[in-house]
Amino acid sequence: MVQKILGFLFTTIVLLFIGGAWMLHILSDDKSHNPIFGYQPLIVLSNSMMPEFKASDMIIIKEKEIIQEGDVITFRADQNLVTHRVIDAQGEYFETQGDNNVYPDSELVHMSSILGVHQFTIPSFGKISSFIASPLGIIVFVITPLVLVAVIEIFRRLFPSTDKSN
Repeated sequence: MVQKILGFLFTTIVLLFIGGAWMLHILSDDKSHNPIFGYQPLIVLSNSMMPEFKASDMIIIKEKEIIQEGDVITFRADQNLVTHRVIDAQGEYFETQGDNNVYPDSELVHMSSILGVHQFTIPSFGKISSFIASPLGIIVFVITPLVLVAVIEIFRRLFPSTDKSN
C-alpha cells in the first residue's frame, strides 16, 4: 500500500516538474522555439483583442499556410509578437487591427512574419504560468517536489519494505 502511494506521489511530482518546465518554456523571452505538434502557447500581454481574449489569457496558435480575412494571427513586429485580426488580405501582405483598437495597424504584415493563427483560448491561464515562473512558484513546483523525491528515496533506502507480496 505504501509503495503504491509513493509511486503515485513520484508520478505526480514528475508531472508537476514537467508542467513547470513547460510553463518556463512558454514564458521564456525567446519565442522562436518550435511549436509542439504544430501548436504554440502564448500569453496575451494587452487588451487590444478584447472581447476575443484579454491580457493574462493563454492563446494557442497553429501554423497555417492560407490566411484569410477575419483570421486572428500572431506575427513578429520588430522584436515583439502581436496578435491581431486580419481585416484585409493583399497577396502576401495583410492589414491587421486589434478588435479593441480604433484604427488598423500602421504597417502591413508580410506572410513570412506570421507565426500562426489563433486556435483557442485558455482564460486567465497566464496568471497561473506567471506564478509558476516566479521565485515562489519555482520553489513550490520545482524545488519542493525535488526535495520530496529525495526524502522519499532516503526513506525507502533507510527503511526497506519487508513485504514482498506487492
